[in-house]
Amino acid sequence: MSGTSILNVRGDSEYVSSLTPYEPLLCHAFIATFVCCASGVIAGVKPAALFNFRPEAACCAWQGSRLRAKTCELFRLFTKEISAHGVSLMTVGTCHGRMALVAYRPELIDELLQDSDICAFLDNAGYPTTSSRQLMRAFRLRLARYYQAKTLKTYVSEDVVNGASAVTPSVEFPHEMGVVFGYPLEDVLGFIHKQPHTCRGAWCAYGNAELARQRFERLAQSEGACLRRFRSGSSLVELLAS
Repeated sequence: MSGTSILNVRGDSEYVSSLTPYEPLLCHAFIATFVCCASGVIAGVKPAALFNFRPEAACCAWQGSRLRAKTCELFRLFTKEISAHGVSLMTVGTCHGRMALVAYRPELIDELLQDSDICAFLDNAGYPTTSSRQLMRAFRLRLARYYQAKTLKTYVSEDVVNGASAVTPSVEFPHEMGVVFGYPLEDVLGFIHKQPHTCRGAWCAYGNAELARQRFERLAQSEGACLRRFRSGSSLVELLAS
């Protein structure tokens, strides 16, 4: 990418014109989505975040296959730049024109893998736990299967409406990923086993409600501070450096 780095995009302006030949509005729309949805990862208080990006909503000059190609190129360059700040990005699927992505900090996930209970839980679920790289690769495969099945189900539903009949494979969302998103193991297990929750916030909690509320508040403060800085003029690279 020539000109200014995409990481210099700020939330108080519509675009950075020097990002050409890449579409400035596409770059800004993606960075704004990234900061909004992955602020906990940017702030270093969450290991990972799953979010969607819809390129067509960027109102840029490209459409169709050209827009998809340019978006993939944008992701490739963004992934390279942001890796220097300890953050990785991977595309895990598409559905209804939305691209599903996971932003994560390998260092924080490696720290999770030092917890014997979390490792035992992931081992039992069939995941490799020797490194964040292997774990996230396995999660990517499971998420890809989930989104592929979801897309196929949409097409089949349209066929049924038109009078055709078909059977679609059932693929569950890999809820084990909750531990990677920073949810306590007891909450992930409680959700998977459909236990009655004790408290709701950024996720459903199944243990001590007061402790859960404190966790929600700390996360909200960190994410809120990150978003406010971005919207007040800080660039993504400044957020990552602080």
